[in-house]
Amino acid sequence: MKEIKSVRINGDPIHLFDCVMYIFDNENGKYFLHLDLIVTEVEMLKYRFNQEVRVSIKYNNGKEQNLTMLVQGTTEIGNAEIPILELCVDIDNPEDFQGIKIVNWETPIEEFSLRNDILIEEIRKIDMPNKNVEIQATLPIDLQEWVYSNSENISEILKEALIDYINKK
Repeated sequence: MKEIKSVRINGDPIHLFDCVMYIFDNENGKYFLHLDLIVTEVEMLKYRFNQEVRVSIKYNNGKEQNLTMLVQGTTEIGNAEIPILELCVDIDNPEDFQGIKIVNWETPIEEFSLRNDILIEEIRKIDMPNKNVEIQATLPIDLQEWVYSNSENISEILKEALIDYINKK
């Protein structure tokens, strides 16, 4: 099995927590090269809406391969699931991809699965995504006025207040 050293998507380096590449034989004479990646949520957000991406794969043996692949699947971001990016491309000849495992419907999934011991907290230590949150609150008028007068810093103020509150518990 070829060992992948690094991956670039659309020219951008990807932080790989794990990846697996395999060729799927649908037993009707069609072959599909799959590349499944565990990446950061921030990286996932960049590529999840792209239908077609340019992928550059560098192997441990120094060889490099460039492919145009389709985003076949992504994990939803924001529900504490591990971000998995699934890429796929039709190939004519699996012999062009020496050293890559060929699987089919009968192959046990464990033979071409990503690791399941990676925690979302580990991934978020590398790159934490930000999400817009709309909050409605009933405040005394003086606090409401203060919030409006400090609106340019409110995200940072709220973030610090929430972290302080969580750490007190």
